[in-house]
Amino acid sequence: MEDKISRVTIHGFMAKHYDFILNILTFWKYPGLLNRAVAGMNINKREKILDIGAGTGRNACIMYNYLGEEGEIIGFDIEPVMIEQFRKKCRFNNTKIEIHDITESFPYKNYFDRVFISFVIHGFSRKNRKIILNNIYNTLDMGGKISIFDYGNFNFSKQPFFVRTIFKIAECPYAFEYIDDDHKKMLEDSGFANVNVIKLAGNYVTLTTAEKA
Repeated sequence: MEDKISRVTIHGFMAKHYDFILNILTFWKYPGLLNRAVAGMNINKREKILDIGAGTGRNACIMYNYLGEEGEIIGFDIEPVMIEQFRKKCRFNNTKIEIHDITESFPYKNYFDRVFISFVIHGFSRKNRKIILNNIYNTLDMGGKISIFDYGNFNFSKQPFFVRTIFKIAECPYAFEYIDDDHKKMLEDSGFANVNVIKLAGNYVTLTTAEKA
C-alpha cells in the first residue's frame, strides 16, 4: 500500500520523464553513479536478479549487460507509466516486470541470487523497511545477496546549505530517518551478514551489499 508522505512512487508527468528529470536534478551525475553501482555488484552471468522499484527499466538494462542467457531479471513496480517504459526498454527474453507492492509478501521464495533496490528503501518508514527487508530475505536463495543503492549515513545538520536545501525540497521525512540510521545493524537485524559498503559519492550515495546468512 502506497504511503502518502513517501516520495518514492512517482506518477504522471514525473513518471513519464523520470530519467531525464533525475539526470537534471543530479547535474548528470546519476548515470555514472548507477553504472558504478552495478559494476560494484560483481554480477555472475547466471544470476537471477530481482529489481525492486524497477521503474523505467534503466537499472535492468544495465544489469542485463552483465548476464548470460541463463541469467534472469524480474522487476517489481506499481506505477503503470513506469512499467510501460520498462517493457519498451527491456525487451529481452530473460527480463520482465511485474506489478507488486513490496510491503506485501513476495510470490517468489528462496528463488533469487540477488535483489537490487535502488533509491527506494529510504522512502519507507522504519516499520515498513523491516517488512521489506524480511520479504527480500525470504525471496533470496541461501547465500543470495541484497544490494542497496541509496543514501549512506551522514550528519544532515553538518552538510552545506545547498545540500540541506535540495534534500529538504526533494525528500520525504523518512529519508531523514534513513540517513541517520545504522544500515549495517538494519540489515543484520533482518538476518543478513557480511555487510559491505562501497562509497560512490562520499557518504551521500553508497552501494551496501549483504548476504542471506
